[in-house]
Amino acid sequence: MDSDRLSSTDILEVPIFPLPDVVFFPRTILPLHIFEQRYRQMVSECVSRDKHIGMVLQKPEWEHHLSDVPPVYSVGGLGMISDFEELEDGKYDIVLSGIGRFEIVDFVAETPYQIARVRLLGDAYDEHEDDTMMSRALLDKFRLFLGGEDSFTSYLEEESDFHTIVNSLCSAIPIPPGDKQSLLEMTSVRVRAEVTLSLIGELLSQKEFVSEFEHLRPDDPVSN
Repeated sequence: MDSDRLSSTDILEVPIFPLPDVVFFPRTILPLHIFEQRYRQMVSECVSRDKHIGMVLQKPEWEHHLSDVPPVYSVGGLGMISDFEELEDGKYDIVLSGIGRFEIVDFVAETPYQIARVRLLGDAYDEHEDDTMMSRALLDKFRLFLGGEDSFTSYLEEESDFHTIVNSLCSAIPIPPGDKQSLLEMTSVRVRAEVTLSLIGELLSQKEFVSEFEHLRPDDPVSN
């Protein structure tokens, strides 16, 4: 399976890696430390085949689920293992490169790890004359939230296109995983950008509001 030839009409079988706090966006990079035995086996088998892994977010009720197979959202991010290291204790450090979104059609295996048939999902995106302006607004507002210039936003500004900037900021902003899942499920990159800009604005406003009352914080938070 050649990643460069994948299209939104393809149905693929991919191993599924569910996590409770990770939403994986296309065109982003995700480093992972693999320690659980069944997922060590998954990585070992993946690196000897096509290196594709489907990342999905576990649903909030996963902690109360008695099965070894947690409930997950149906839309996830497809990644390719772009780098890996097998450690002496049998664990793995891997890096996934995001290559697309998918929707789970059904599961074809549950043990030792899940394998699903997935349908690739395209992102609706046409270049727009305002893309440069929107990219600058996103990066400038995120820099304000971070408190100044940083290497992450500088790299995005110099090296990345509009689509990559949007998805990278979706991945980076500190919002609940469920909210990031909603961003991932959006079919339009432009709408995803507009919502992300609004979310960063809300985070910045919250930060500025808290800073206004910073002088009221006691030197010793335990004391009244």
